[in-house]
Amino acid sequence: LLRAEAERAKREVESDIRALEARDRALGQTITRLNERSRQLSQTTRQYTDLQRELEIASNNLNQFLTKREALGIDVAQSESPWEVLTPPNNPVAVSASVPKNVALGSLLGLLLGTSLAITIDRLRDLVHSTKDIQVLTGLPLLGTIPFDRGLATKSHSTLSLPEGNFLSSAEDSESSLAKMPETVEFFRSTYTNIRLLNPDLPVGSVVVSSAIPGEGKSTVSTHLAKAAAAMGRRVLLVDADLRRSKPEHSQEALGLTHLIDQADLEINQVIQQSPLEDNLFFLPSGHIPPDPSKVLASEKMQALMTKLENQFELVIYDGTILTGFTDAHLLASSTNGLVLVTGMGKLKRSLLEETIQQLKISRTPVLGIVVNGDKNLSLNLY
Repeated sequence: LLRAEAERAKREVESDIRALEARDRALGQTITRLNERSRQLSQTTRQYTDLQRELEIASNNLNQFLTKREALGIDVAQSESPWEVLTPPNNPVAVSASVPKNVALGSLLGLLLGTSLAITIDRLRDLVHSTKDIQVLTGLPLLGTIPFDRGLATKSHSTLSLPEGNFLSSAEDSESSLAKMPETVEFFRSTYTNIRLLNPDLPVGSVVVSSAIPGEGKSTVSTHLAKAAAAMGRRVLLVDADLRRSKPEHSQEALGLTHLIDQADLEINQVIQQSPLEDNLFFLPSGHIPPDPSKVLASEKMQALMTKLENQFELVIYDGTILTGFTDAHLLASSTNGLVLVTGMGKLKRSLLEETIQQLKISRTPVLGIVVNGDKNLSLNLY
């Protein structure tokens, strides 16, 4: 048995040795081929260097020849057609300047130059300036168009909250602010009617109002949209769901949305504020700013709170965070009937609007439509 085992081990060792010898021969051949290619590469590199040098010399010679040819051409032209004076110089004659003509010509040139400069700047900024462009870029339904009003944003922000935490400063101030813009109020009522008629069989119970960037008027639209819905007989709650922006006009001690989520023993009626203008209009402040707003809005407590609010009110409007860079509005819209995208006329770039629409499609966020805010052309037809 020992001799048989020794023979078997000997055969295995011999087999391994033959395999290693074959691998050694194969490696030797590979090394030989690589050395040959290395020598060929060195020769190719030298040839390339020589060709580069010859090309540089030929280029220099060509430039010299072209320069000499141009010089010879000038010499030939001067020798064949010598310079001569066709018209002798005359004595200078004074010309009287026409002031009205120069002023008119300067005004016309200034107008043309200013117009050209404005068009060029507008194209470079790539801003959206028409409702038709917005509809083409987004492909979404147009829910409403709000005319440009310099005092509209100020009026709406003054009705959101005071340092004392009240919903409105006073009934008199709010009535006077609304009385100064009756046409604008009608546009908000028309916008709410369009939202309500999106699906007559299933009325809209909750929406999120947001925009791509700050300054497009999402808070203005959400505020006046809530007022318009309340004036039409709906029981409306406006929720300040922007948990990333501090509000100096809000009191630090005022209870809000985040307090309802944090404190289980806190009732909704203790936090909600009622408007003195409309019995059907209520407001829920944002409260303190949490460390992670997205986590708060995606929590089960937030979902349960949204369900309670929809059961108590006919319409809940969430004034959400901007879409660019944040997911807060996407999280809220997934638990509502959809998102209303506010686009400020002349404030948003086409590329950014297209990117926002693409993000909404990727996240499958339900979008009800767009509201164009600050249309100056529409404003000129009204006032």
